[in-house]
Amino acid sequence: MPGEKQLSLALEQAWSISEFLLFGRMLVLSSIFASSLDAGFYGCHLRSQVLDVHTTRREVGLEVVVDQFQFHIVSFVCHCHLSVVAGGDWWWCRRRARRGCQPAGGGSGKKSREAIVMPVKSSASFRLTALPVVVVAQLLAAAVLTLTLVWVLHFRGGVSWSWHRSSTPQLVYTAHPLFMVIGLVICTGEAIMAYRIMLGSREVKKAVHLLLHLVALAFAAVGLYAAFKFHHDLRAPDIRSLHAWLGITTAALYALQWLVGFVYFVFPGAVMTMRADYAPWHILLGIVIFLMAICTAETGLARFIFPFHGYPSEAFVVNFTGLAILMFGVAVVVAVILPSRY
Repeated sequence: MPGEKQLSLALEQAWSISEFLLFGRMLVLSSIFASSLDAGFYGCHLRSQVLDVHTTRREVGLEVVVDQFQFHIVSFVCHCHLSVVAGGDWWWCRRRARRGCQPAGGGSGKKSREAIVMPVKSSASFRLTALPVVVVAQLLAAAVLTLTLVWVLHFRGGVSWSWHRSSTPQLVYTAHPLFMVIGLVICTGEAIMAYRIMLGSREVKKAVHLLLHLVALAFAAVGLYAAFKFHHDLRAPDIRSLHAWLGITTAALYALQWLVGFVYFVFPGAVMTMRADYAPWHILLGIVIFLMAICTAETGLARFIFPFHGYPSEAFVVNFTGLAILMFGVAVVVAVILPSRY
């Protein structure tokens, strides 16, 4: 209705004028506050002059008067100061609330009277600890290891390092996904969650974290050796697919991350300020490299499914392995985000 719009517009204008008058009142009080300071200084100067008078009665009398005068001045100044601060804060919050409730298109939407103040969020805001997620991650790690072993041993016939079994060269290449999944996926995830799993001092957790990453690097080295050996036996070119590019990049960043972390957090000559500055970056880069390992594993499993004709039972196992690896990666990242206790 046009009448209702005009009435609401008039009310809004009246509210703005009242807020402006209130702010002007606060400015007047602030000016009184400044003048009161001058009066207080003058009272202090008057007291110093009165104390120089040698007449006892006048000295005592004027001293009492000056003390009372200063007491009233100080109380008035404090009252003005509190009024200005409280009134200014109230006015500023009201203005921010009213402006924040304006519709995006400039229409006459219903304005909320509550101040739009978003609370600070942290990991404790999820109302959940990392313990249940860690338990789920352990179950998923067991599922990944079981599915990988079933696929490699049952469907692929196991692993062989023989140089002369030209009839079944695929047995050499089968060692590549097995060792890569154990190393860069399972061991890396357990190393990241070491601070959530292990009990004891921080030094014990750091040692377990370091050793698990070292074991993961050893498994990755064996897996890379199997892939290069397979290509060498078949006289096939190396590092041509997206999976190979991601794998080499992930392995190189993994080794570099381990080396830099050893220098910063284990080497006794590292400065504490340097450790504190690098710690957030170490955590972030570790999670990124772990997610790169998850992506590399998924692309590698896709290469095994691609040559299949039809949809044999092996494809089901490979697909479930990929899903378990993906869910394990998500569980590890969530366990790192959540607090150890609420």
